[in-house]
Parts: sequence; C-alpha cells; structure tokens
Amino acid sequence: MAASSEPLATPIVTTDKVVMADEAEQRRVYDQRVPTWPLAVARLAMALLWFQQLGWKLPPDWGKSGNGGGLWFWINQEDKYPLSKLAAQSGGLAGIFSGPLGLYHDFIHNFAIPNFLLIGGLTFALEVTITVLLFFGLLGRFAGFLATVQAINLLVGLWAVPGEWYWTYGMLITISAVLMLTGPGRVFGLDQLLRPRLRAAIAGGNRLARFIYFLT
Repeated sequence: MAASSEPLATPIVTTDKVVMADEAEQRRVYDQRVPTWPLAVARLAMALLWFQQLGWKLPPDWGKSGNGGGLWFWINQEDKYPLSKLAAQSGGLAGIFSGPLGLYHDFIHNFAIPNFLLIGGLTFALEVTITVLLFFGLLGRFAGFLATVQAINLLVGLWAVPGEWYWTYGMLITISAVLMLTGPGRVFGLDQLLRPRLRAAIAGGNRLARFIYFLT
C-alpha cells in the first residue's frame, strides 16, 4: 500500500483552553501558598518564652537557694510525682510505658538530684542556646530540635505533678516540632543570609556546609 502524501493532522489547542489551564494551575499554586511571616513571629515568641524561663535557674546555684519555684524545686517535684507511677496505676496501654518511664525516674532520683549543679548548668546552657538560636534565626531547624527534646523532657517530668496541665507541654512540643520541620530562620533570620553561601560551598564539595545547611 502506498503511503499517503497528505500531511498528518495535528491537534488544535485553542488559546482559550491554554489560558484556562494556566489560570487553573495558578489558582492551585496560590491555594497552596501560605504566608511565612507568622513563622518568624512564632520563632521570636518561642525565643522569648525560653528566655523568660531562664529566670528561675540562674547561676551560680541554678535556682537551688531561691525562695521556692526554682529548678531545684521542680526537679524534686519530678522525683516526688513520677509519671511512671501514674502510668502503672492507670494500667492498660499506659501501663506498658511504666517501665521506660521508670528509667527516667531512676535517672532523676539517682543522678540528677545528687549531681544537681551539673544538671542545672547543662539545663541552663541548653536553654540559653535555644533562646539565642531562635532569636537570631540561626540554625533554625537545630534550634527547633533542641526545643522539642527539652519540651518532651518537661512533659515526661511534670505530667504527674499536681497543678500542672500536661497539654501545656504538649503544645510546646507541637510548636517546637513545627519550627524544627520548617526552618524558621529562613524568614527574617540569619539563616536567610547563610543558606546561599552554604549552597555555594556545597557546590564546591564541602561536606560540612552540607551538614550545616541541613540544620538551617
């Protein structure tokens, strides 16, 4: 059979259809966009929170000789009202965690309290680091990670203390985790200036820059 000499027909796409498709895609992208400035506000608010908490764990004794309410008081409250005991009494699913939580209480009772000056200094240093990194927006994801870990520590330690509302620490964990996962220093923070320089270093094969980039 001889091949047809007629040109193949090409599909016709009207300009109107192209425009409609472009508008639909633009609307889809716009619907997925969110403002970034609230992330900077949350970062600064969290920096203020951690800064305020330093007031009751100041050197040289990290709140041990205060008039009550210092770090020494609260760490003894954790020892007096362990979450592991509450979990064991509750039974069921909560009882499963009584063992691991018991290890936390053992650490508080057998190490943290006898070595309070060491623990107090480390706690102070940790929360100063969180405060500074969040305030300046430097290594924002790392700061969020540190805040999340400390918030989990507070939740486990203070859950069973009378008068403490555990959802306070649950919300603190949630906000800290959001900061950890989003990189808040990229919005009005030093990470916004640091990341382009790190990308240039990464392009040159700098492995340390790649690691630091991950923390921003």
